[in-house]
Amino acid sequence: MRLRKGVTVAAIVVAALVTLGVEFASAVAPEQSTVYNVTYLRNDGNGKCITTDTDLENFTYLASCDPGSENQQYFVEPQGVDPGGHMLVRYRSVGHQDTCLGVSPSLGGTGNPGTVGSWGCLDKDTLVVWAVDYPTGNHPRFWNQYAEDHIWGRQCLDVGDQTLMALNCCNTGPYQQWSDL
Repeated sequence: MRLRKGVTVAAIVVAALVTLGVEFASAVAPEQSTVYNVTYLRNDGNGKCITTDTDLENFTYLASCDPGSENQQYFVEPQGVDPGGHMLVRYRSVGHQDTCLGVSPSLGGTGNPGTVGSWGCLDKDTLVVWAVDYPTGNHPRFWNQYAEDHIWGRQCLDVGDQTLMALNCCNTGPYQQWSDL
């Protein structure tokens, strides 16, 4: 049986995370034929989980973690590897499968990166692609590929006011590190 390239990268990503003790559930996205792992994204600094809820005006925010909530579950969709060897992934909401965690360039500018939220999951759209690294060896941090490719430079997913997320200069602090539930 021959595996597609995306599945092979997914297996590598999962193996690396399992080695670190992260557990995943598996699921098949209805519009996809590939099996993706499902994860929760919990911030190490405040213990809250990224939540997507299209019933609210600002529909991506941090909330108390609820292991049964599809609004806090994300398909981990491998997108390859960047030139520096970092895994590239897309996080598609399980509860709202047409949306992915990403940034809006229209809300940013020079030195003021876009707002983090849920946006359409367009193929190969760097607005919803995240590079992953492990600066402290334990938990990942994510920087947005669009910000990396454009004028913002390396900007990591950060917890701004404890309920909303933003892109800020990458550091090794707990508010830029994430773990599975």
